[in-house]
Amino acid sequence: LARSTRLFRGIAIILLLIPNAAAACIDIAPFEIEDIRQADAVFSGHLVRYEIVSPGRPNTLDDYGLLTVQVDQVFKGEASGQVQLYWWNSTFGMPEELLVTEPALFAAVRSDSEGLPLRGPSATIFPSRRQDLMQVLQAPCSGTFILPYSKNDANDVRAILNGGSI
Repeated sequence: LARSTRLFRGIAIILLLIPNAAAACIDIAPFEIEDIRQADAVFSGHLVRYEIVSPGRPNTLDDYGLLTVQVDQVFKGEASGQVQLYWWNSTFGMPEELLVTEPALFAAVRSDSEGLPLRGPSATIFPSRRQDLMQVLQAPCSGTFILPYSKNDANDVRAILNGGSI
């Protein structure tokens, strides 16, 4: 009994010392392109700037990203010029760099929106830390709606937004 207690304590201490363990998902939820229909804004554009904001201790669940996007074409909602988006990546924490294929397709929800798509046992949504910005659409523990895009994809995007499939 004492040996198993020591083992349990040792595992607990190791888990506490690993900063990314808290950011990990219990289970990865599947990415579903149809979730884009829940977006308040869908547009193509070029990433102009990406920064990580650490309001508390760096490399924790408090971190979030700010993306500045030059909008090219709007498929849904309103977006023009340069748009700043809030992104809290529930799945993997914030990457140091955001390597985005140029141009890209972005989908976002307003901070007062009904919420993000929910799937799977890890589906927990925390409130936006930036109520003044739209948030990148991402179901918890799933992929984000920052996707490679070419002008040939425009009809596919429209089809999905109108209830069709590709």
